[in-house]
Amino acid sequence: FTKSFLPSRRSNRRKMPTTADARKPSASGLVYPVAEKKEVVDTYHGVSVTDPYRWLEDPSAPETRKWIDEQVGLTSDYLEKECPSRTNCKDRQLEMQNYEKFGIPFKRGKRYFFYKNDGLQNHYVLYKQDNLEDEKADVLLDPNALSEDGTASVGTAKFSDSGEFLAYGINQSGSDWTTIKVRRVADSKDAEDTLSWVKFSSISWIGDDGFFYSRYPVPAKFAKEGDENFSRGEETEGLSNQSLYYHKLGTPQSEDIKAFAMPEQPKWMVSGEVTHDSKYLLVSISDSCMPVNRLYVADLSAWDRKAPFSNDSISKSIDNFDAGYDYVHNIGQTLYFKTNHEAPCYKVVKFDVKSPDPGSWTTVIPERKNVVLEDASVCDSKYLLTTHLEHVKNKIGLYDLEGKLVKNDFEMPEVACVSTSSHHEQKDIFYKFYSFLYPGTVMHYNIDTGKTRLFKETKVKGFSPEDYVATQVFYESKDKTKVPMFIVHKKSIKPATGEGKKGEHPVLLYGYGGVSIFLKP
Repeated sequence: FTKSFLPSRRSNRRKMPTTADARKPSASGLVYPVAEKKEVVDTYHGVSVTDPYRWLEDPSAPETRKWIDEQVGLTSDYLEKECPSRTNCKDRQLEMQNYEKFGIPFKRGKRYFFYKNDGLQNHYVLYKQDNLEDEKADVLLDPNALSEDGTASVGTAKFSDSGEFLAYGINQSGSDWTTIKVRRVADSKDAEDTLSWVKFSSISWIGDDGFFYSRYPVPAKFAKEGDENFSRGEETEGLSNQSLYYHKLGTPQSEDIKAFAMPEQPKWMVSGEVTHDSKYLLVSISDSCMPVNRLYVADLSAWDRKAPFSNDSISKSIDNFDAGYDYVHNIGQTLYFKTNHEAPCYKVVKFDVKSPDPGSWTTVIPERKNVVLEDASVCDSKYLLTTHLEHVKNKIGLYDLEGKLVKNDFEMPEVACVSTSSHHEQKDIFYKFYSFLYPGTVMHYNIDTGKTRLFKETKVKGFSPEDYVATQVFYESKDKTKVPMFIVHKKSIKPATGEGKKGEHPVLLYGYGGVSIFLKP
């Protein structure tokens, strides 16, 4: 539970006398830093609850920093003295990780873009190029240059419709707080636009004019601080009243329009997504981390961009938290969504914006039992590109907008995971597969020609996938559930086969699964 949700709170603080200053070694001989106990008592519904270490909840307090530094020093000294092989392990890990890594190319406007890491960079660098055949690509955004210690990163990012502007969010030192900047793609320079106090936000443009984003009111702790104070993230008070704003390019944040807010539900979160034709704004509302959301629709053609949306201008298409809805595409007022409504493995449906009742929906791609639809996107405004997960392996498929299968035999290994790149204005499909044996291979498929080609293959020095084999087996648990497992080994090793057979080779066994998190190849 969260303390802020509980009523009747009374706090009494005073320092308790302590005898812990005389540090005693542990059984291992280590002398741990003293964590002082202080007398802090809260009363909840007549029950007294002690909280002697609450002072550690303030990470910026000098006494907390002192305790943390002592803990780090103790650990570092122990590892240095007692684990001499640690250096060798670290050096070997760095050697194995030091290879070029590529993201999936994508096209926005007239240019192609991709992310690349030279090997040991803290963050991937975003590059731009005019065509796929260019040998040379120019840097558009290098997150490694945003801070000297590498702790600044880029989170949310979105190109404008023409591809001439990139709105991107900077996070400092792992904080969820985001500062949004706007970069001109032509000269790779930032415009003056700077948006603060953004958190848990997407970015969605209307053409090249401006974009929607989500932000909170300035927390009380920082109400008088400037934007360059990057201690944010250390505050402990709860956040409320996230609202959806519209920012017009080239204007100060103080002029941004609070387009949509829910003061009657201060804990709900809101995001906005503009449809591909810029006709509608889809407002998604959530009250938790569960994969469910409410869906409201606003007609952008009737909005003057000078005031919040009125209640009459927003249609509450889905006004409950029974299921989740992810926008895929639209043709006029017919909207396509990926949803888990009565489909825990997800499906794609379409409905008229004026008739959102589930009874009037048309199923485009039906749910498949025990096969999860992980992703659905549109390509060339004519096709749906899907990624399904079955037995922890990915398969991709291409369908027309009525759900007829066009292609499902994309070139990739049997045991692999895949990520894809498509766009409603491009005929190119890029997909990247990776697995236990393949560190990353990017393929390019053209819809018009129907041809697939190898676009980029990541190679690791001293490693050849051809020397190994990865196979999938199933283990039946006590409740008869078949649990998928992967066995990876050199081809020269012959595993024992048959019931009751035992091989002679040792096995490193690793697995994890829970809370909808699992391990892919």
